[in-house]
Amino acid sequence: MSEIHVAPPPWWVRFALPLFLDRRCRESFLGDLVEEYDDLANSGQTVGSPHFWYLKQLVFVLSTGRLSAWLAAAVIASILVTNVLFPLLAIRIPETQIINIICFGGAGVVWAIAGFIACSQSEETMDGIYSGSVIAFISMTAAMVTFALVHHSLSVRPFAFLPAFTLIGACCGSVGSVVAKARLALSRT
Repeated sequence: MSEIHVAPPPWWVRFALPLFLDRRCRESFLGDLVEEYDDLANSGQTVGSPHFWYLKQLVFVLSTGRLSAWLAAAVIASILVTNVLFPLLAIRIPETQIINIICFGGAGVVWAIAGFIACSQSEETMDGIYSGSVIAFISMTAAMVTFALVHHSLSVRPFAFLPAFTLIGACCGSVGSVVAKARLALSRT
């Protein structure tokens, strides 16, 4: 019986899965997914579109993987509510120092929590730093896109701050990593 040739996973799967998986298991997990898809396709079962099948697997990883992915989704949802929904409903939030501290401070806390969670799971400080920076990059990209859409401006100017926010996210993630390492050290004594 000849085997059916199965296409490799879509590029976006190879990009997205590592964002939510522990560094030590990324390659083996992706290999397992490719093997599972290959087995299903070769068994004659109706697998459907590889894009849809891999999307389901990515949703599974997000639902059972790092809580930091859900934190990023919460930050993005709050950005969409405040930057898109509120203006559509004519709800104006005054831009004051207190509001900025709450918004940016809240984002920083989320990025630190993402670092804490990642470091707690893998016991690797770099995973916490990486998680904080990735969550910061994703959430602030969403913020910049909504700003561009709401203000009807495709200016590159707001996006110039993304590297700074990513660095701040990495710093917040490192704070979360330090706290996670301290907690791990205390629990072992």
